[in-house]
Amino acid sequence: MVKLSLRERRRKALINQIARMQAQREAACRTIARVETTLPKLERQLRRYERAPAITPTAPSVEPLTDHDLLLAGGVTMESKSPPADGLPDFLRRTPNEQREQAGLPPIGPGPDAVTTQFAAEIAERKKAKARGQAATRKAKQSGATKRMPLQGKAALAAIRG
Repeated sequence: MVKLSLRERRRKALINQIARMQAQREAACRTIARVETTLPKLERQLRRYERAPAITPTAPSVEPLTDHDLLLAGGVTMESKSPPADGLPDFLRRTPNEQREQAGLPPIGPGPDAVTTQFAAEIAERKKAKARGQAATRKAKQSGATKRMPLQGKAALAAIRG
């Protein structure tokens, strides 16, 4: 390995420094060019905003709910009842289905509904069809049918005729 003289080492250091400075200048030029193209767009947008009339947001008028509205919606009225011993009000208490039926309310939880069973049947049918398609694809891959060249000419006519 040849040892470079002090003059050669300083020359190489200056060449490297010049290359770094040129790269920095190019990066700065790119940034300036990007700013020069973006700045007029932003100024135009600002002028558009200043020309447009100011829209003041108005709060939507909300009427307070009355006890009658809550009763119609099936909610809780503002009447205060004495809290039970466990601290839960009646509307938060969970009751068994027998008590709900006595009160004329629908039972809690999913029941055997016609729509639910029909939906479950459709899902099961889709799963079966998907499994059949996957099985057919698997058989075709094993037999090499997916890599077989498509029929052309007389062979295609023979395949069509049976």
